Amino acid sequence: MVKSQRVFQVNYPNAGEHAREMLALSYRPAWAGPSAAAKDWKREQVALLAAAIQLLFGDRNTRHWTSEGGNKSANRAGESPAIDPGRWERI
Repeated sequence: MVKSQRVFQVNYPNAGEHAREMLALSYRPAWAGPSAAAKDWKREQVALLAAAIQLLFGDRNTRHWTSEGGNKSANRAGESPAIDPGRWERI
């Protein structure tokens, strides 16, 4: 079973003879990159996944960010006091 741990829901107790297993993943967009250096996926475990799923298990330390992405207007404000994390320092 592969699902986000943020939507994990308990069902019924495991009354069977076999242990239940789950791989919990969380999403972090590639532009954000990891918050700290992340260990690589174990290649032998990734190789057991379907080919379409393996594509999702790339380099965990990837960061794709283009500040000149063309999606910002030339006259946009440089600061946003209402949503800037620094607002907590002003309290």
